[in-house]
Amino acid sequence: AALIMAAAPRELLMRALGEALSRTSRQLHTLENRIAPMLRDRVASVAAALDEREREEQSRLRHLRGKRASAR
Repeated sequence: AALIMAAAPRELLMRALGEALSRTSRQLHTLENRIAPMLRDRVASVAAALDEREREEQSRLRHLRGKRASAR
């Protein structure tokens, strides 16, 4: 009986560690399979928008340079 009483706190500790590990594994799974792909998509979307904005700006500048050259 004394042996069982001595092992009980260790068993509770092992259960708590197992639950913490399980919770951490679920969080990691969520990060890897939901959050990370969503963030990658968002980064790609922002990069595409910035690229488009830069192309528009370059086009606008070429247009203005062309008008300036023809005005001379």
